Amino acid sequence: MLENVVDLLKQKSITVPSILFYNVRELGINCEELYFLIYILNSNSLVFDMVKIGKELSMKPKEVLKLVNDLNEKNLLKLDVKKKGNDVTEYINIDGLFRKIAYLSINNKDEVKVEENKTTIYDEFERVFKRPLTPKDFQIINAWRDMGYKEETILLALKEASYNEVYNIPYIDKILNNWDKKGIKTEADVNKYHEEFSRKKEEPIDILEEDYDWLNE
Repeated sequence: MLENVVDLLKQKSITVPSILFYNVRELGINCEELYFLIYILNSNSLVFDMVKIGKELSMKPKEVLKLVNDLNEKNLLKLDVKKKGNDVTEYINIDGLFRKIAYLSINNKDEVKVEENKTTIYDEFERVFKRPLTPKDFQIINAWRDMGYKEETILLALKEASYNEVYNIPYIDKILNNWDKKGIKTEADVNKYHEEFSRKKEEPIDILEEDYDWLNE
């Protein structure tokens, strides 16, 4: 990481707002996230191209994507989607960072306090899956959130998949789609659904009169 920063400094003059540099702890960001934000602040283009950014920062595309998602969780950065005809382009938006820096500049630090060591939804998926998430995994999880699924519901679906010992994103997607059709959104909804399912399994099956073999009784 240190060598990457040195290389960036050698390439051209860069601007780092002192309030950003001296308030890393208050913003709740780590060194990699600071490095990435410095790069964005000095970039000539805000088009999100994780392959290009990865090459310039000596990172893998999935590492870039994870940084973007982590900063999004901290409300410092988001991706805006713009359509022009059939073309869709993602742009990096760091208005959240500027707002929190503004709060810091007027000493309103209560507004920017970030809970340290906060476990994100991505961390929970990696813990359960026991592997790093792929770029596609990140995209699908973000798509769920864009579709309106709450984190609580997504994590409940993850728990359901884990209970069934199935550890993949497509299976969880099926669970969410099924729950959406049934109006299941909370833990109480899930518990009620399981109770009803268990009760139906225990109910005796009625013998239809037309299926009864009266001749051989």
